[in-house]
Amino acid sequence: SNAPAELRVVREWVKLKDRHDSKGMMELTDMDNCVFTFVDSEASMLAEEFYGAMNDICESFPDLHFFWESMKVVDNDCQDSKFLEGTAKVLITNYYGVGTHTGKPYHFGPYPPVEPQGAVVRDENIQVSL
Repeated sequence: SNAPAELRVVREWVKLKDRHDSKGMMELTDMDNCVFTFVDSEASMLAEEFYGAMNDICESFPDLHFFWESMKVVDNDCQDSKFLEGTAKVLITNYYGVGTHTGKPYHFGPYPPVEPQGAVVRDENIQVSL
Protein backbone atom coordinates (compact mmCIF):
# COMPACT_ATOMS: atom_id res chain seq x y z
CA SER A 1 0.00 0.00 0.00
CA ASN A 2 1.12 3.56 -0.72
CA ALA A 3 -0.64 4.84 2.39
CA PRO A 4 1.51 6.57 5.03
CA ALA A 5 2.71 4.31 7.87
CA GLU A 6 0.54 6.10 10.47
CA LEU A 7 -2.56 5.50 8.38
CA ARG A 8 -1.75 1.82 7.82
CA VAL A 9 -1.33 1.23 11.58
CA VAL A 10 -4.58 3.04 12.45
CA ARG A 11 -6.48 1.14 9.73
CA GLU A 12 -5.19 -2.13 11.17
CA TRP A 13 -6.14 -1.07 14.73
CA VAL A 14 -9.69 -0.16 13.61
CA LYS A 15 -10.03 -3.47 11.73
CA LEU A 16 -8.93 -5.34 14.86
CA LYS A 17 -11.47 -3.39 16.93
CA ASP A 18 -14.21 -4.33 14.46
CA ARG A 19 -13.22 -8.01 14.91
CA HIS A 20 -13.27 -7.60 18.73
CA ASP A 21 -9.56 -8.51 18.82
CA SER A 22 -8.38 -6.56 21.86
CA LYS A 23 -5.19 -8.63 22.05
CA GLY A 24 -4.24 -7.56 18.52
CA MET A 25 -5.17 -3.95 19.34
CA MET A 26 -2.97 -4.05 22.45
CA GLU A 27 -0.03 -5.27 20.34
CA LEU A 28 -0.31 -2.02 18.36
CA THR A 29 -0.58 0.09 21.53
CA ASP A 30 2.12 1.40 23.83
CA MET A 31 0.39 -0.03 26.90
CA ASP A 32 2.73 1.77 29.33
CA ASN A 33 2.17 5.26 27.94
CA CYS A 34 -1.13 5.27 26.06
CA VAL A 35 -4.10 7.19 27.44
CA PHE A 36 -7.40 7.21 25.55
CA THR A 37 -8.86 10.70 25.82
CA PHE A 38 -12.49 11.37 24.97
CA VAL A 39 -12.21 15.03 24.08
CA ASP A 40 -15.92 15.85 23.80
CA SER A 41 -16.65 14.33 27.22
CA GLU A 42 -13.39 15.49 28.83
CA ALA A 43 -12.78 11.94 30.08
CA SER A 44 -9.79 9.65 29.70
CA MET A 45 -8.86 6.02 30.34
CA LEU A 46 -5.56 4.20 30.64
CA ALA A 47 -5.05 1.67 27.84
CA GLU A 48 -5.69 -1.29 30.17
CA GLU A 49 -9.01 0.24 31.30
CA PHE A 50 -10.02 1.01 27.71
CA TYR A 51 -9.41 -2.54 26.52
CA GLY A 52 -11.25 -3.97 29.54
CA ALA A 53 -14.25 -1.78 28.78
CA MET A 54 -14.02 -2.73 25.10
CA ASN A 55 -14.14 -6.44 26.00
CA ASP A 56 -17.17 -5.85 28.24
CA ILE A 57 -19.00 -3.96 25.47
CA CYS A 58 -18.27 -6.73 22.96
CA GLU A 59 -19.66 -9.33 25.38
CA SER A 60 -22.87 -7.29 25.68
CA PHE A 61 -23.08 -6.50 21.95
CA PRO A 62 -21.62 -9.58 20.20
CA ASP A 63 -22.45 -8.30 16.69
CA LEU A 64 -20.97 -4.83 17.31
CA HIS A 65 -19.30 -3.33 14.23
CA PHE A 66 -17.70 0.04 13.55
CA PHE A 67 -17.99 2.39 10.58
CA TRP A 68 -16.44 5.69 9.53
CA GLU A 69 -16.65 8.24 6.74
CA SER A 70 -13.01 9.17 6.28
CA MET A 71 -9.57 8.53 7.71
CA LYS A 72 -6.67 10.81 6.88
CA VAL A 73 -3.27 11.94 8.07
CA VAL A 74 -3.41 15.60 9.14
CA ASP A 75 -1.19 18.17 10.85
CA ASN A 76 -1.61 18.96 14.55
CA ASP A 77 -2.77 22.41 13.42
CA CYS A 78 -5.72 20.92 11.50
CA GLN A 79 -8.82 22.98 12.27
CA ASP A 80 -11.03 19.87 12.07
CA SER A 81 -9.34 18.08 14.95
CA LYS A 82 -8.87 18.34 18.69
CA PHE A 83 -5.43 16.80 19.00
CA LEU A 84 -3.70 16.66 22.31
CA GLU A 85 0.01 17.41 22.58
CA GLY A 86 2.08 14.43 21.49
CA THR A 87 -0.68 12.52 19.72
CA ALA A 88 -0.24 10.98 16.30
CA LYS A 89 -1.86 12.62 13.36
CA VAL A 90 -4.67 10.45 12.02
CA LEU A 91 -8.20 11.83 12.02
CA ILE A 92 -11.24 9.57 11.62
CA THR A 93 -14.52 11.38 10.94
CA ASN A 94 -18.11 10.24 11.49
CA TYR A 95 -16.97 7.16 13.39
CA TYR A 96 -19.70 5.09 15.06
CA GLY A 97 -20.61 1.60 16.21
CA VAL A 98 -23.81 -0.43 15.76
CA GLY A 99 -24.68 -3.57 17.72
CA THR A 100 -27.51 -5.60 19.20
CA HIS A 101 -27.71 -6.06 22.95
CA THR A 102 -28.08 -9.84 23.07
CA GLY A 103 -25.13 -10.76 25.29
CA LYS A 104 -24.44 -10.13 28.96
CA PRO A 105 -26.03 -7.22 30.86
CA TYR A 106 -24.38 -3.94 29.83
CA HIS A 107 -22.74 -1.96 32.62
CA PHE A 108 -20.69 1.22 32.44
CA GLY A 109 -19.37 3.43 35.21
CA PRO A 110 -21.67 4.05 38.17
CA TYR A 111 -24.82 3.08 36.24
CA PRO A 112 -26.74 -0.11 37.04
CA PRO A 113 -26.49 -3.02 34.56
CA VAL A 114 -29.02 -3.09 31.72
CA GLU A 115 -30.41 -6.54 30.93
CA PRO A 116 -30.25 -7.58 27.26
CA GLN A 117 -33.52 -7.12 25.39
CA GLY A 118 -32.29 -7.39 21.79
CA ALA A 119 -32.21 -3.63 21.24
CA VAL A 120 -30.10 -2.38 18.33
CA VAL A 121 -27.90 0.46 19.54
CA ARG A 122 -26.04 2.99 17.38
CA ASP A 123 -23.50 5.45 18.73
CA GLU A 124 -23.52 9.09 17.75
CA ASN A 125 -21.05 9.97 15.01
CA ILE A 126 -17.80 11.05 16.64
CA GLN A 127 -14.42 12.28 15.55
CA VAL A 128 -11.44 10.14 16.57
CA SER A 129 -7.88 11.44 16.68
CA LEU A 130 -5.08 8.89 16.96
